Amino acid sequence: MRSANLFIPLAVVFVLALPCPAQEERIPHAQDKPPGPALSPAEAIAKMTVPEGFSVELVASEPDIVNPVSMTIDERGRFWITESFEYPRRTPGPGKDRVKILEDTDADGKADKFSVFMEGLNIPSGIAVGHSGVWIANSPDILFVQDTDGDGKADTSEVVVTGFGRDDTHELPNSLTWGPD
Repeated sequence: MRSANLFIPLAVVFVLALPCPAQEERIPHAQDKPPGPALSPAEAIAKMTVPEGFSVELVASEPDIVNPVSMTIDERGRFWITESFEYPRRTPGPGKDRVKILEDTDADGKADKFSVFMEGLNIPSGIAVGHSGVWIANSPDILFVQDTDGDGKADTSEVVVTGFGRDDTHELPNSLTWGPD
């Protein structure tokens, strides 16, 4: 009786330990394939689906911003964009990615002033503005960056959290969002 009670759990463990055919096949990485032809901003907007009552308006596009990954809007209505020239593959050495500030100075709904806030990042994947600074997910770190002299450029950068993985760019910390607390 005792051996019969052990048979089923041992059989399940044995079956689960067998390699599956799917595990043996290499899963191709879509990011290893060259991208298709780029869409124009108008073509990209035409392919978007939004809920009834909503619309999509173009604020900025290439060449003013390049490969935007994340964005936020500050209390002055400025867009903060993380640009990733290296995505999806990191290159060794200092990063080539950056954070840009976009402003609409003539209130026509389009960004007309573009300034680089910070450079030297490596696939920055999230951004939030708050507490007199900018929070940037730049794996393996979350950075708190401040412009202390008001010139629109990063002056101080502090690692506030570290230890995030960097192996798969799709698993980086991202979408930094303020909670109710």
